[in-house]
Amino acid sequence: MRVPESMESALALPAQVMHQGAQPRLPGPTAGALSASLLSKLSHELRSPLASIVGLTKVMLMRLAAGTADAATQARQLQLLQASAASSLATIERVVDLARIESGLTCPLPRLVDCRGIVTDVAAQLRTAAAERGPCLSVDVPDRPVMVSTDPEIAGRLLRELAGNALRFTDAGEVRIRLKAGAGPLVIDVSDDGPGVAVPEQARIFGPFERGELAADSGDGAAGLGLYLARKQAELIGARLSVASQTGSGSTFSITFADTSAQPDAGPDTGPDTGPGTNPGS
Repeated sequence: MRVPESMESALALPAQVMHQGAQPRLPGPTAGALSASLLSKLSHELRSPLASIVGLTKVMLMRLAAGTADAATQARQLQLLQASAASSLATIERVVDLARIESGLTCPLPRLVDCRGIVTDVAAQLRTAAAERGPCLSVDVPDRPVMVSTDPEIAGRLLRELAGNALRFTDAGEVRIRLKAGAGPLVIDVSDDGPGVAVPEQARIFGPFERGELAADSGDGAAGLGLYLARKQAELIGARLSVASQTGSGSTFSITFADTSAQPDAGPDTGPDTGPGTNPGS
């Protein structure tokens, strides 16, 4: 059986750091908190879904051997297995990303890009997930190019983390991605009609393994690393991540870019093409 690529990356990372002679960069108490959390919480976060996978496959094999398995039951059990495996894989992928960032192996490569392409690409990647979960996913971008100097790969992963998080906690209504460019800094807002985040929790949810009370009660199995990773990604590209929310009124997570020169281009509209991988028609 092939080991998932993310797990291979997790196993290879320490060797890669040693090979390159890089010293793990764990600045200040935040990185230390992550290391402690990895020791005390990560094993629990992975143990629960993996135990579910092992236990459920054992039951399925026993029923197959006894000849008592039926297709409908197996289909439900396979859905549970898929959900548990996806939860474990998502946790591993985030840990790998965080380890690369804090070891200094993820270096931003800024260039001048049309930010509309970042937004439309992320929306295209998430439309299937939105259709499966129920909320409408809408995109609002200017008609003309909006140029900004940033690393489009890291900015895209950051936006995908925020938009995916919004979809996960919005059972009905809408998730909106809006690109705002004007006299001030460039801002991307991700708004949702979900349960919202209580004001006292809004600073805490950006920490490692932290979740808001309503999110923790949802039973979605997330480990609480997504917003922490998003914050680290924002710091890498010199952006600021913030949230405005009230319980029961949804949330708006905002990425504010440090490059204040980003303006809608006055030239002809060439579409949000930022190079390979851009899908302006999404």
